[in-house]
Amino acid sequence: MNNKYSLTLFFIQLLCLLVGSVMLICYNLWGLIPFIWGGLMFLGYKELSGSQPREMGIITLYGKRTSARVEGLILLLDWLPMNIIGVSIFNMQIDDRDSVITPEKSIRCADGVRMIGVVSMALQANGANLDRLDDAKGMDGIFKITDDMCPSWLKDIAKTPGRTYQFMEDQNIEVAKQLRTRLEDPNNSLGGIANLGVTIRKLEVILRPLSDDIIKADQDQVVEVLERKAEEADTETINNQVLKRLKAYEVWAGNDAAKIKLIPTWKQLREEVVFERLAKDKKVTIIQGGRNVNLNTVGSTS
Repeated sequence: MNNKYSLTLFFIQLLCLLVGSVMLICYNLWGLIPFIWGGLMFLGYKELSGSQPREMGIITLYGKRTSARVEGLILLLDWLPMNIIGVSIFNMQIDDRDSVITPEKSIRCADGVRMIGVVSMALQANGANLDRLDDAKGMDGIFKITDDMCPSWLKDIAKTPGRTYQFMEDQNIEVAKQLRTRLEDPNNSLGGIANLGVTIRKLEVILRPLSDDIIKADQDQVVEVLERKAEEADTETINNQVLKRLKAYEVWAGNDAAKIKLIPTWKQLREEVVFERLAKDKKVTIIQGGRNVNLNTVGSTS
């Protein structure tokens, strides 16, 4: 009982029990009044939970909040018909909830793409500002405020030049940091939770394009780029093989004019390399020294 209200009541209770006991010992029946009053004060003992859930309270005097923040064992006068000394109790456990960014509240990025998603936030009451949390109607009131505030701040973040939908989707940690900075700023223009008696313990932002067509187009573009890179790499490999074969022929021919005339052209060398690659992949068949190419198979790979 580390507050002046409970300590005062405790000493009053001891005094009533002591005076009443002495008077009764002296056969003074008027001692029943202080003795019974001291006994009834046992009804005012209350222990705020230390865990599951952890609780803190604000002492109230005639229904008005005081500056006393209390934990553990306290002594009150809330069992009387009129609440003389009571307590407002607050759950100090972390409260984790999701705020859904619906299509109606969608975020328009700098490239014009609209995003939907979820803001997952964990809040905990700040023991030093419980009165402000009480004014905000507790955690339910706080989360109602953040449900309206988060889309507004995300729109402010997304409209910055360069903030494409890929940035808002992939850089979710950076987006969450910027959102938290705005929410915790006591001087921001759109409002925040810095003065509402809570502390942010976790903040996660997950956004995705509103239209599935955007996602499909993005995937198709990625596949196209990968296929183009694969084709470019294959072409480069063939050209390197042709170049090595040409150099081998040049070494074989040396300065012999007759042999030099026998060196195949670049086109012929490339055909040889391509044919050998197809044969290696078992996509051609050789018939009596000639060759038979499966055009359906080759058309999909060469």
